Amino acid sequence: MNFRIAPTPSGPRPHRGFAATYFARHIAGQVPARMARHAHAARRACGRLALALSLTGIAACTTVPPAPASVTALQLPRWVQVHSAKPGQPAQDAILAVQAQDGGATRWSLFDPLGMPQARQILQDGRWRNDGFMRPNGAATELFSAILFAWTPEADLPRVYAGQDWREQPADHDGTTRIMEENCSPRWRVHLGGSAAPDRITIELRDGTRVSVAPLPPPPTSSPAPVGAVPRP
Repeated sequence: MNFRIAPTPSGPRPHRGFAATYFARHIAGQVPARMARHAHAARRACGRLALALSLTGIAACTTVPPAPASVTALQLPRWVQVHSAKPGQPAQDAILAVQAQDGGATRWSLFDPLGMPQARQILQDGRWRNDGFMRPNGAATELFSAILFAWTPEADLPRVYAGQDWREQPADHDGTTRIMEENCSPRWRVHLGGSAAPDRITIELRDGTRVSVAPLPPPPTSSPAPVGAVPRP
């Protein structure tokens, strides 16, 4: 699973058209100077408006995943197996470790099945940042945010995701479906396992990726693993 956000393009600066230039050079002498100045000011205002609208459109296309506005109890540490399947691509398996940090922060570490780190990020005060020298990974941020949304206790949702467009409803067969909306369409659709598998969750992302998350036993407490190590399930 590899999501990337394209860099924001920078368009050309507004410039005067041929007709405006011709008017300024050849006909301006036939009209009062005041009208020419007004025309020039209007062209500048239109240029600024076009640039502002362009920047607004670019900003609207670049969104960050919804993050909790306040801290919620997650019963950490947690170790889970993550299975991701995207149409037209090979399925991928990974191991996710989530640990509590000082100041209400949480550390999210994603490893491949061989124990190689794929992403390390820290969530603090509603913002994600890289942990260590790992390169930015927008796909991991999206995944972590969706899992956090699924793990948030139902009673905490109105407080933790205040101002976000979400809803929760009974699933068709068993369990609960939790949806995070964005621009009138689901960004995440989370199915919380019912009585048969209460600890398992399934997440459908906007691009069609389907993610299954299942708990793993924590590492033995008698011989704690070093930071970054992955316990063998």
